[in-house]
Amino acid sequence: MKNKGNILVSVVFVTFLAFVGISLLTFTVMHTKIVRARTVKLVKTDRIYQDLIYHLHHFREKVFNEKIREFSQPEQEYFNNTCFPDITTQNQHQIIHSFDYVEIPKAFYTKTRVIVTLDASSGTSSCCLNSQVFIDILSGKIPLTMFPFFMNRGTEDPIPVDAETFLRENNVINKSDKKVVIDDVDAEVSMHEFLIDALKITGTNLSWREIREKFGFPPSDEPIPPGIYFLVEDGILEAIFIQGDIERMIFSARDQVQKIRLIKNTVPYELYYKPKETYFECWDYSVTGEILYQEKIIVNGSVWSIEQESDGAFVELSDITLLVTGKAVIRSNLETAEPYLSLRQSKLSNLKLVCGKEHLEHLFDGGGTESGVVIDNVDKTNPTDLQVSVIVDGKFTNKDQDLKLSGSLYCKDLENTGTIEINHIDAAVPENNYFSTMDFKYINQFLIHFIEEVYYD
Repeated sequence: MKNKGNILVSVVFVTFLAFVGISLLTFTVMHTKIVRARTVKLVKTDRIYQDLIYHLHHFREKVFNEKIREFSQPEQEYFNNTCFPDITTQNQHQIIHSFDYVEIPKAFYTKTRVIVTLDASSGTSSCCLNSQVFIDILSGKIPLTMFPFFMNRGTEDPIPVDAETFLRENNVINKSDKKVVIDDVDAEVSMHEFLIDALKITGTNLSWREIREKFGFPPSDEPIPPGIYFLVEDGILEAIFIQGDIERMIFSARDQVQKIRLIKNTVPYELYYKPKETYFECWDYSVTGEILYQEKIIVNGSVWSIEQESDGAFVELSDITLLVTGKAVIRSNLETAEPYLSLRQSKLSNLKLVCGKEHLEHLFDGGGTESGVVIDNVDKTNPTDLQVSVIVDGKFTNKDQDLKLSGSLYCKDLENTGTIEINHIDAAVPENNYFSTMDFKYINQFLIHFIEEVYYD
């Protein structure tokens, strides 16, 4: 009986081992088939993906190379299946395009978002890749600060080469995802209108008589004496007006308080304020107190040294407009101090430097100096980092070896002895658009919104 029991146990054990072996073999075969199927699918999907990425690259290139402004309605006349027909790639993948658009009115221009949907498939697989691209077209009076780099000599002296060649020959590197403009496009740098509004002058006439009245001088057509003047109306400091050159203008940030030190005729003048708040202090006790400063500085002359003190030039909420009628020389980094949790939704440049005197020669001569912005950092061992939006109605000169401009640059002429790297940061748009293109169309953004897999039964 004992032997029979052992035989029964052995038979059961062998049967169990056989069952387990067959199960494992079956599982292995099935697993191998699944892995092989998945591998084949991944390879096919990857090929479709590579073709789609390659196509999107050329799609973007074609969009940016087109002169959109030659179309009356590019969202319809250009972005359609005639200009962008469906294609079959060399790997026999089909890419099908469909187009839609939506208009978003802005204060001075219109943003039209073109929505392009691309379906890529092999035709023999149930797998397909779906991609969506957003292309933003701006049309109208576009603020100059919305362009990373805008070079405009005008129709009398047009630039003889294309944008890519110009950038390469002048050592300008566009690190932003936006297109530069190097063309004879009509632009408006309306310093006259800016001064009328900044100085709260009634009417459209701008002369020394109106300016003298604003600052309490006897009526006359003579310029006001050299000095620093405050324009305060209804508890608001509208602008600081400086007649004559400034030797040094030094920006610094301290505990969310913006500090500016002016040195004129070797005498230092300091002011402190909190942007967007009624807090202002300076050497003139009649101005110090609960006053809201609009952050406008007008210099009828040159600023021979614009500098940063300590680790930061600006607090995060600063939105300073500095208008100089002569020459503005930047001699150090100009960076935003360490940011804190603010109400801003996106990063904006804190200083808008406007330099020029076109159509104002009869009034603001800049001390007889030609208008222009010069970068000449005293520290030649490190790259210069500027977080500034520059609008110069004249020449922009870079004397530094490496200049990183996190902002924007508009100029009519360029002299560059080093390298300029532009990482675009927009500036806050004012209530009035003083510095803009005329009627212009511009591709502001090409954004791949998503690429995802889609399965069909």
